[in-house]
Amino acid sequence: LFKFDTANNIATGLVYFDENTVSMEIITVSGDEIYYTLESGNSMVGQSEKILYKVNTDGTDNAEITPKAVDVYLGHKYIYYSPIDAKSTVVRTNLDGTKPITADFSKIGGDKAWCQIEADKNDIAYINMNTGTYYEQFTETEHLYTYDFSNGEAMEIPIDTSTEWMRTEAITDGKYVYYIYEDVWDAFRCQVNY
Repeated sequence: LFKFDTANNIATGLVYFDENTVSMEIITVSGDEIYYTLESGNSMVGQSEKILYKVNTDGTDNAEITPKAVDVYLGHKYIYYSPIDAKSTVVRTNLDGTKPITADFSKIGGDKAWCQIEADKNDIAYINMNTGTYYEQFTETEHLYTYDFSNGEAMEIPIDTSTEWMRTEAITDGKYVYYIYEDVWDAFRCQVNY
């Protein structure tokens, strides 16, 4: 992970990774902090895991914020993740990883369910709970829920009434929601556009 000074044409290394790192993604730079994820495993067979880290822009205080998770989402006020050892739950923390609150979807989806956080808006998270495998038709195995962390209420949103941003890892600044819509032919998921 490098920081590049465009005025002086100088690159500074901040964090170095070993050869076992599969992929890394910079999530955002906020003030003097960089949030990034490291991913390992194979997502094609549902065996990948992510960890969210935070490091200062000068390279100091590199810290793991979440444990190993099947999904990590950074909102404008909170961090959300679905732990690898409890895939049917979503944990919300403050941006520094403190004060965790857990939303449990295991009674709805069963032991095989896994959650992906798609968006958040104030105290409400949009959570896609998948009850199948990657190769099954996603319209039959994915269920979109809102979860209100202020009162613990979950409510399913019918797929035909949901909007694209609710299903596409949207980012919010507290006022607007930003997302990328991809119209992709996916041969692995029963040859459908999504």
